[in-house]
Amino acid sequence: MIRNLIQTQTNSNTNNTINILIDFLDPGGRGKHLAKSIMHPWVAILGLLLLLTDGVTSYSQVTGVAGQSIRLPCSYTGEITSACWGRGKCSWLSCGTDIIQTDGYNVIFQKDRRYQLKGYIGERDLSLTIEDADPSDSGLYCCRIEKRGWFNDIKIMQELSIRTGFSGDK
Repeated sequence: MIRNLIQTQTNSNTNNTINILIDFLDPGGRGKHLAKSIMHPWVAILGLLLLLTDGVTSYSQVTGVAGQSIRLPCSYTGEITSACWGRGKCSWLSCGTDIIQTDGYNVIFQKDRRYQLKGYIGERDLSLTIEDADPSDSGLYCCRIEKRGWFNDIKIMQELSIRTGFSGDK
């Protein structure tokens, strides 16, 4: 069993070998061991970039008509937690430009009365309803559900397109 990661170092003089000194919980009293692994630095950098940028992102598309209510779905499983909706892409730490927030039970922030969570929040339904939709409401929306730990929040992206209503025969 590992007790501590003592030191990490890259030594370019030894063919890009990464030396990691690990302190093992060792009942025999032998203590520290040196673990060697060959890894090119670009592999580590590329892996870190993919982790931090969320890799490839796709968006669900929702289309609505101006003047009507639009529903952007968002739900989750697991323990009840806080969440938010924002305009634009989800950032690392927030929903972007917050438009509505919940503590898991109640709405605690609402930028405009047109933005509502009409589902039962306690049952993990965080679907956003936009009342009286306008073409300016078109764009990306982020539903971010906070989870314990680092970099494991659930992020659901929706791309909304509002079209104007059609008038009768032309």
